[in-house]
Amino acid sequence: MVIQGVSTRKVAEITKKLCGTTFSKSTVSALCSNLDDQVLDFNRRPLTQKYAFVYADTILFKVHHGHVVTSNSLLVAIGIDPSGR
Repeated sequence: MVIQGVSTRKVAEITKKLCGTTFSKSTVSALCSNLDDQVLDFNRRPLTQKYAFVYADTILFKVHHGHVVTSNSLLVAIGIDPSGR
């Protein structure tokens, strides 16, 4: 939600509805900061394995930014190694 621009206040409201508990804006910010580091680490990790096949697909979806709707895409890639895993 935060990546898509949802405010920390709205995230706190949503967690209240979904989880039955609320988190302070500072807790939401701290959790998101930790997630940012994890996402960067994941994106920068070396791919040391060789892949025989790579399947890739994209899904398009609409995202609301205030009063503006934009199209965004999510790319998913799956690698199959020579042993079939």
